Amino acid sequence: MKTVKAESLSDQQLDGVTGATPQANGKQIFTWDFTDQQGKKVKDGKYCVKVEATLYQASSIVYTGSFSSKDKAGSVMLTSKLSEPDEGHKDMITDVKAVIK
Repeated sequence: MKTVKAESLSDQQLDGVTGATPQANGKQIFTWDFTDQQGKKVKDGKYCVKVEATLYQASSIVYTGSFSSKDKAGSVMLTSKLSEPDEGHKDMITDVKAVIK
């Protein structure tokens, strides 16, 4: 999966951007209904999900996956990658799921 700079994309290419990790502990839920910022249905195609956590500006873990707008309801397979081999922080985020409803 290729990472791009959000500011280089048009509103039609980019639907969502988040800032710093929420300070609240516990479950975080983010949803997207296959619409753009104007509420119009996006074009059929392949879309990517990326969830990243950083701990003390040193270690990070990134979960990535992709799905198609034509996929049936179900789970999206996510893979994780730790920036540094760091057993102490490998569980910074757990139970990350992406689901198509």
